[in-house]
Amino acid sequence: MALLAEVPSIEPVSGRNLRGSADRLARRSVWGVDADQERVADATPTLTVASGQILLYRLFDVAQHVDLAAVERELRSAVASSAGVARLRLQRQRDGVVFTNPPVSAGLSDRQLLLNEREWAVRVVAKAYDFGAMTIVWALTIPPGTSFDELSALSVELEGEQMRADLERWMGEDAQVAVTAMHVGLEHPRIREEQETLTIYAVSGFVSDGPVAAATVATHPGLPSLLLGEHHNFSTQLREELLRSSYSYSVNDLVVIGYDQALVYDPDGTDDATSILEFALAQVLELAYYDRQLDRRIGRMHRDLSGSRSAEKKNANKTYDELRRDLLTEHLAFSDVIERVTSAVKVTEDFYYAAIYRGAMRVFRADELAEATEHKLEVMYRTYSMLSDEAEAHTSRRLEWIVVVLILIEVVYGTIDVVERLMK
Repeated sequence: MALLAEVPSIEPVSGRNLRGSADRLARRSVWGVDADQERVADATPTLTVASGQILLYRLFDVAQHVDLAAVERELRSAVASSAGVARLRLQRQRDGVVFTNPPVSAGLSDRQLLLNEREWAVRVVAKAYDFGAMTIVWALTIPPGTSFDELSALSVELEGEQMRADLERWMGEDAQVAVTAMHVGLEHPRIREEQETLTIYAVSGFVSDGPVAAATVATHPGLPSLLLGEHHNFSTQLREELLRSSYSYSVNDLVVIGYDQALVYDPDGTDDATSILEFALAQVLELAYYDRQLDRRIGRMHRDLSGSRSAEKKNANKTYDELRRDLLTEHLAFSDVIERVTSAVKVTEDFYYAAIYRGAMRVFRADELAEATEHKLEVMYRTYSMLSDEAEAHTSRRLEWIVVVLILIEVVYGTIDVVERLMK
């Protein structure tokens, strides 16, 4: 049963994928499916899904900060049964990844989705992160007996223009429902236009006499279509590039991370890898949002500097002081929130989950965003230092003139005193 009731007549949310359409292919990782594994699969058999899910994610920036403890208390007190309210925990706890403040999740009203000419039952979950992000997750159970090629065809349909527009509107409505239910813990709640999307095909078993090898899945001809949402005669080079972002802990599990889609094959059926990918993308959403905010602030900073230099001299020092105070305050605020985002996950050891997390951050271009925000913060700090020097120069020149005036006054009084004595 859903914990949160659906709110009717919600205005559609206008969305934008901040990562753009470029750089869809991932980079190499030491945990990739290696040549020895690939040689295991001499031929590619037909793969048929026995159990699994399609997980549709849409991530929103909804607040400056989220008090997760307050949200959790509110959700648990709002319903008779709080079984659907939970904190993120890895089912197979490893030391490689530690969440500083795990997100809070709660169930929303179930939905129906028309896909591949059939109605799919959709389980809806909302997750709130302390740094201001929210994830809406739609979980669709893959019918047993679905072939890998049929799964790839579903990926292509989900990437269709009309389907993407519909999902944006419907999942935006769910986000508004969740924001309303969690408002007690949201600081300045507002669903901003920036969004991120991800689709994960989580397969826990194939129809087989035994576990299917990871290399068999990795070399399946339908894998590129599944991860790219397109039907093409893909080149060998592209297939190899996709596998450079693949990870295996054993010969019978596999994670392949694409730019907008990912495949998670885990015979144990845990949600750990999907949770790590989701968390990484939530961090990317926030980094991209603050990167855009820094762009706007630096543009405004240039205009403020031009205005201050054209101000009257008598007001220039005051203007510089105001600019310095504003820049220092905003620099500290940006630094604090970016630190909170980047430190939300602690990667302590280079084990399997840590490798997946680092790989996801590379594929989602988090490193580039972090470097860009660091550079812009440095620009703000250098500008603050320049204004400090210029303000000090103004003050020094004023003091120099004051000293000159005092000396002149002393000279004048001294001259008057001498003249008076001579006259006597």
